Amino acid sequence: MLLIIVLTSLALLPVRYDAAQDLLVTNFSSQNKILRRRYFLVEKAKDAGIVGILVGTLGVAGYLHMIHQMKDLITRAGKKAYIFVMGRPNPAKLANFPECDVFIYVSCAQTALLDSKEFLAPIITPYEAMLAFNRGSQWTGEYVTEFRDLLGSAPVEENEQSEEARFSFLQGGYMEDFDQKEPHDLEEDGVSALVSVTQRALQVRDSGTKKTMMGTAKSGAEFFAARSFHGLDIHHSESNTITEPLLMGRSGRASGYTHERTTPPT
Repeated sequence: MLLIIVLTSLALLPVRYDAAQDLLVTNFSSQNKILRRRYFLVEKAKDAGIVGILVGTLGVAGYLHMIHQMKDLITRAGKKAYIFVMGRPNPAKLANFPECDVFIYVSCAQTALLDSKEFLAPIITPYEAMLAFNRGSQWTGEYVTEFRDLLGSAPVEENEQSEEARFSFLQGGYMEDFDQKEPHDLEEDGVSALVSVTQRALQVRDSGTKKTMMGTAKSGAEFFAARSFHGLDIHHSESNTITEPLLMGRSGRASGYTHERTTPPT
C-alpha cells in the first residue's frame, strides 16, 4: 500500500513516521528503485509480439470494458492479444503460456502491482500498457493504478500512427512494429491469412554489423512452429515400421502385482 501511495503522489513529498526511532522518514530510495524497474518493464513491453491480458477481477465495475480497451490497444499496436482468466497469477500458472512476451494485469488498485521477478514474462498494469503501446506517449510524472480512471481514454487513431522505425533501448537498434490489421489481409481466408501476416513481420538490419534481427513471434501458432520439439511424431506411412503386438500389462497394486503374489507361509 505504501508503494502505491508513493507512486501515485510523485508530485508531493511523502513523509513516513518511524515509531521505533520516533522520527520522520523522507528517504524512499527503495520505492524509487521499484519505479525505475516499472518503466524498464514498459520498455520491455514495447518489444513484445504476443501480449496476454490477465483478468484479475470479476467484481470491479468496468473490468470488461477495460479488457476490450486493452485488446483494441494491443491490436492497434500490431501485436497479438490473448485473454486469460485464472485468478491470482503465480509463476507456475503463467509458465504454461511461454509464447506470451508480456502480461497485462487488470485488477483493483490494491493488487495491480506485482513483482514479476520470478515470472517467465513481465507483468504490467493497464496504465503502463498505454505508455508502451501508444506510439509517442510520454510519462508526465503521473502514475495511475486504478484502471477505472483510464476507461474511455482516447486511443491513437490508425491514420495517426507513425510508420517510422522505433528505437529499442533493450535491443540497441531500430525496430518497426508490424500492423496486423492490413486491409488486404481481410480478403484472405482464416489460417492462411494468419500465416501470411506473420510471415510478413518486418526485419531490422543493423547497418554496423549487417546482421538481420528477426522479429518475435506474432501469434501462438507461429511460436509453436518455431519450437524445436513439437511432440512425438507417429509415422504410419513408413514401410519399415514394424508394429508390435499388444501385450497384457500388469494388474494389481504397486505394492504387490497379481503375478508377484505368493502363498503366505503356513
